[in-house]
Amino acid sequence: MEDWLIGQALGSPDMAAMFAEMCERLRQCQVPVDRAMIGWSTLHPLIQAESAVWEHGNELQHQQITHTEEDNEDWLQSPIRAIMLSREPMLRRRLTHANAPFEFPLLSRLSEAGYTDYFVLPTEFDIPAIMDETSTAGIIVSWATRAEGGFSEDALMALRYIQKRLALAARATMEGQISRTIAETYLGRIAGNKVLNGQIRHGDGETIDAVIYFSDMRNSTAIAEALGPDAYLTWLNTYFEATAGAILEQGGEVLDFIGDAVLGVFPTDEQSLSSAVAKAIAAADD
Repeated sequence: MEDWLIGQALGSPDMAAMFAEMCERLRQCQVPVDRAMIGWSTLHPLIQAESAVWEHGNELQHQQITHTEEDNEDWLQSPIRAIMLSREPMLRRRLTHANAPFEFPLLSRLSEAGYTDYFVLPTEFDIPAIMDETSTAGIIVSWATRAEGGFSEDALMALRYIQKRLALAARATMEGQISRTIAETYLGRIAGNKVLNGQIRHGDGETIDAVIYFSDMRNSTAIAEALGPDAYLTWLNTYFEATAGAILEQGGEVLDFIGDAVLGVFPTDEQSLSSAVAKAIAAADD
């Protein structure tokens, strides 16, 4: 298991898929994991955090939570949020005891589904992230079992042991994702990939054939004076969402935001000129 996780850390795995395979490997090692969830914060202009829920015999569930997404009741009443707020080192609940505390709705659902033990363990490490009171720089994992009597001490020790190794692989994976996100956010997908592939020296560049898309806001100076800085910034963000968003949805790339203008391209290296023109016109129509 350790060698496999080291191999994952040295590659570029999908975080959720890596976690699911690790859970299957734990079962092969006689660790009675029947359900597990991993959550992690990220550094992304749209996505605040991600999570993956693995349950033996069911399809993996991967979720991305945006910055604008409102907290729902499941999250507000979740044991994961509670431990992130309390900063406790762990949370464990036996689900079969007569006096078992079911202060979280999830625990009642797990108990009804036949689970006997639930264990939450955060592992923090230093990594760039947008932090708030319910964020953690690292990973947080919950483990649940249907085994009679719950997790044994040996099983709990194995989970603690393997989670630190998982954290190393997760950190390497998350740092790679963050690097790619930053490059694509500030340079664009095409230029960002070029930089990450080594085209970073002063003077490096290349010529591409592309359809150019340019959009400029009409009367922006008068609008800025009428609205004031805060309201104008909101107005500008809405404008960029409409114009730049349309470019991205049509498969183009935003090269630059020039004041109140958007410069985008639709390269013709992997598509015909007529196809690129059609997509640029569709973006303008959108």
